[in-house]
Amino acid sequence: MLEIEFETNMLKHYFDRSIDWGGEPGQNCYNETTLIEDTNYWGSDCWRSIMEVIGGVFGGSKVPITFLNITQLSSYRKDAHTSIYKKQWNPLTPEQEAN
Repeated sequence: MLEIEFETNMLKHYFDRSIDWGGEPGQNCYNETTLIEDTNYWGSDCWRSIMEVIGGVFGGSKVPITFLNITQLSSYRKDAHTSIYKKQWNPLTPEQEAN
């Protein structure tokens, strides 16, 4: 028998990401098409501290480097989850698309 232990608060936070962008707790992003326009917004799945370190390293380079943070950019779209846009071996059900 396989036993799995998990932190319920962490799991709850994962499924309540709608509160990151002002949604209701428990709401998902299905059919949410408006952009998050707050330039100070950082999604809960973006590691801001790591991105700041990377930006600092690139900023100190003698050669100009443009750093395009795709993870942060995609978090401005509420529905931009890679899980539904990646190659699927079987078509997603409507329920899977909604979650």
